[in-house]
Amino acid sequence: MTKPFFSVVVPTLNEADFVLRLLEDLTRQTEHGFEVILVDGKSTDGTVVKAQTFASKMPLTILTSQKKNVGWQRNLGAEAAKGQYVVFFDADVQITPRFLKLLRRQIERTKPPFVTTYLRADSTIVNDRIIASLFNLSIEASLFVERPFVPGFNFIVRRDVLAKAGGFNSRIKHGEDHELATRLYEAGYPLTILKTPRLIFSLRRYRTEGRLAVLRKNALATWHVFTKGHITQEIFEYPMGGGWYKTVKRESVKPQVLPKVRRFVKKLVRLLLE
Repeated sequence: MTKPFFSVVVPTLNEADFVLRLLEDLTRQTEHGFEVILVDGKSTDGTVVKAQTFASKMPLTILTSQKKNVGWQRNLGAEAAKGQYVVFFDADVQITPRFLKLLRRQIERTKPPFVTTYLRADSTIVNDRIIASLFNLSIEASLFVERPFVPGFNFIVRRDVLAKAGGFNSRIKHGEDHELATRLYEAGYPLTILKTPRLIFSLRRYRTEGRLAVLRKNALATWHVFTKGHITQEIFEYPMGGGWYKTVKRESVKPQVLPKVRRFVKKLVRLLLE
């Protein structure tokens, strides 16, 4: 096999119901210069066994992580990567057949150090489409405050740049993707935002917990990062793994922090509009 252009890294934990869909999408890519590295956190639902059925359809490596930690698992996958660019996906995302081809075409044109793309919701429900639009707006707006927001499920970075940065900080409980993106930016690596191709991202957490509950958590996390620094202790429940969605109880953030979150969001919006 020739050296791949992309190394697609997917951390998993009990994702048998979702990762097969992504793997199927990868087999349909019109771009063939890629490898897939699945890093599993000792799933108990047959994730690995089911994923292994794709080994004959594409270059697939399955690693076992001793830690159930998304940043740690992404780093393990990156260490095994051989491609020029590492593409970090989550198990529940989806991509169209030309996603990697269009991505490669644009990367080869400008050779950016790290990249993300616009998102598209995994449904046509109006509220879901609004959330996707808010994500896209947040990615663009984050550049104005020089704190780039790149979701970890759609994080594309040149492998040598990632190695120099030291990868994801696995001690961070929430926002490890934002922390790495900021670190890359401060090291002099500009972020490129592509409007096409668009990644289809899953709103399963929003539909399970409730859209407003998840938006509040994200707002709280943003407020915490801007006012107190990176989140190294649990401030709300935000577990990894597909199995969680079968047992989740709807919870929101503590009521007393919501006024602070609302004030911070309003202040941030005013800052961006000035």
